[in-house]
Amino acid sequence: MSDAAAMVAFLDAMLDADEAAARESYYEGQRWITEEEGVYRYPDDELVHSADRKADARHIARHDPARVLREVEAKRKIVTRYERAAAIPPSIAAFTRGQDDGYREACLDAVQDLTAVYAGEPGYGPAWAPA
Repeated sequence: MSDAAAMVAFLDAMLDADEAAARESYYEGQRWITEEEGVYRYPDDELVHSADRKADARHIARHDPARVLREVEAKRKIVTRYERAAAIPPSIAAFTRGQDDGYREACLDAVQDLTAVYAGEPGYGPAWAPA
């Protein structure tokens, strides 16, 4: 497996974990809001978490399950763009609009940047760190 393929496989696994965690806590139509140090599920006002500080509660609410699911979807689209670009043989890439080596490299850079978010996780390859 190439280093790029290993990086994509690692990122896919991390996105799967993010999605699974978000789905456990998600239901249609919900969003998280804060009131003082509390994080509540809107619209039913169920307490999700009681934080020590208002700033912590606001941070938690900004990363509610619905947002995480949207982020996972967006990140998967970036990975798919890279995989499509990488699948085109270099001999014909120059003749495929928007699929030249520069495009392929830019997509790989984006995947590398997304992967760097998980730098502290087991299995992260130090060579994947963005330059």
